[in-house]
Amino acid sequence: MLPEDDSVKIEIYDIKGRKVDEPLNKFLEAGNHTIVWSANNVASGVYIYKITIPDTTITRKLVLFK
Repeated sequence: MLPEDDSVKIEIYDIKGRKVDEPLNKFLEAGNHTIVWSANNVASGVYIYKITIPDTTITRKLVLFK
């Protein structure tokens, strides 16, 4: 849930800390949003995603199975 209109960036890193993709980097309106990551160019494994909006950064782990 995005509480107010703001710029949002999502970055995905491999387990070694290398950036593998940036599926979103744009201004979004407040509300719920769904982002679909097309992981065609990466292997199955553990990745870290980072969501950045002004004044807040959220980092979480994800596991990709193909």
